[in-house]
Amino acid sequence: MKFRILFFISILMSALSFGQDEVRKNIYKGNVFYHNSEFEDAVYYYEKAVNESTFNFKANYNLANAYTRLEEFDKAIETYKKIAE
Repeated sequence: MKFRILFFISILMSALSFGQDEVRKNIYKGNVFYHNSEFEDAVYYYEKAVNESTFNFKANYNLANAYTRLEEFDKAIETYKKIAE
């Protein structure tokens, strides 16, 4: 019985770890596009990161900044408010 519980916990931890890796990869890709002034592509990857980890501060903050650069101020304000909450 203990083996099954430990096995289940290890599988769960692996899945959570994989999810965080995807979030980091998407933030990284978004950052590359952002620094190349390709803000629409940056938004795409930041949104993917936010969808994977809704409360990730870095993903939300970068997304709000990219919206600001695209002059999508309503979306930027909404995202900044989400961060503040």
